[in-house]
Amino acid sequence: DARAMSMGNTGLALSLDGSALLYNPANLARTKRIELRAGLSHTKLTNDTRYSEVAPALFAERDLSKTRINALSLAVPIPTYRGSLVVGFGLHRVNSFDRTLEVMFFESQTDPSSFYRGRELESGGIWKWSAGAAVDISPRLSVGGSLHLLTGKDVYRGDILDARTENTVTEEQLIELDYVGVSATGGVSFNISRQLAAGLSIETPTLMQVDERFYWQSQARFDTSLYYDEGVSSYSVTRPFVFGTGRCSR
Repeated sequence: DARAMSMGNTGLALSLDGSALLYNPANLARTKRIELRAGLSHTKLTNDTRYSEVAPALFAERDLSKTRINALSLAVPIPTYRGSLVVGFGLHRVNSFDRTLEVMFFESQTDPSSFYRGRELESGGIWKWSAGAAVDISPRLSVGGSLHLLTGKDVYRGDILDARTENTVTEEQLIELDYVGVSATGGVSFNISRQLAAGLSIETPTLMQVDERFYWQSQARFDTSLYYDEGVSSYSVTRPFVFGTGRCSR
């Protein structure tokens, strides 16, 4: 979250908006009015490689530039006679798989005229859909919780091309992964004074189901046969408990 990062990552104690669904749901109770929040992220990556086993050296460069929405949330206070009750809904991009690579290399150190171009491109990410609520149980103490549904996709493409024959593909690989998971977060927020706040949060283990599809093919320069393999698989991933604590001055 851009706001929390700019304030020294103080989200556990001072996330007074929809980002509290991730950092510490108890802080939702400090929201005094309806708040709609959105955030953008920008990725700029340049990857340079140099293969210098024999002369002349081979250079390659590949760029990646993406701008996208990475956060969207809504916090709505519910009218109460005393204290505070706030519900929130949010969507946050919590993982990014974006990367790229290109490298030029020789087939043989004894034949510098034969060289290949290897390329990799990976894209995708994991989004966390959240819903939660928080209440004041005393003038200084608030508690809250949120439920999360995680969905995402990771697409990897890699190939090796014969750089002498107008980029003829000699090997190609494609891997696609779909993610679905669930988790929950609980938190406590305490106002020590008007200037000092503290927070505590616990996130349950994240249970994720992964469905994978892959395809691979290869053809040697002196062989007309095409070799390939493809298939699907499914497996589960469990991420452990996450505990957090923090304090900040207002």
